[in-house]
Amino acid sequence: LLAGQPFGRAFAVDAVEVVVPIAPSELARVAPAIGRSAAVIAGGVRHPATVERQAAELDERTRFAELYLRFDDQAAPLPPGTFVDVLIAGQDAHSTFALPTAAEQVNRTVWTVSGGTLQRVAPTTRANTAEGWIVDAFDYNDGIVVGAVPGGAPGLPVEIADSGAGE
Repeated sequence: LLAGQPFGRAFAVDAVEVVVPIAPSELARVAPAIGRSAAVIAGGVRHPATVERQAAELDERTRFAELYLRFDDQAAPLPPGTFVDVLIAGQDAHSTFALPTAAEQVNRTVWTVSGGTLQRVAPTTRANTAEGWIVDAFDYNDGIVVGAVPGGAPGLPVEIADSGAGE
């Protein structure tokens, strides 16, 4: 050992928390964030956690908010400085549809088929995820058109070629 050189680190295992930078749009999807259940994943191991608090201001440089997670176990399972992935439980998705991204048309609308004609619907977007476009449920009539409809207009006569019902 040399004088003035650190040779170890000490920390309180019951005080370790995970700081999560989060975009305001993502924060809105988990609001209110405080008290939400979460999972901290490191080395393929999932550790249960809870969102304990939220920073009062956005970071000046990144414009992200910060959430602070506390491990549900009394002792922190990871040492400080560990890089982790975090999952935070979002809002319940009652009365929503997960549409394929190919269903989205111009101006975030979708085409539905009703009585053999095209109808334009502008659903309320809740999120865009890897699984698809999450929107509030709406009346999709006889079906939702997936893919581009060149020259499409409300009232245009169409015929359903395949319902995709797997019959």
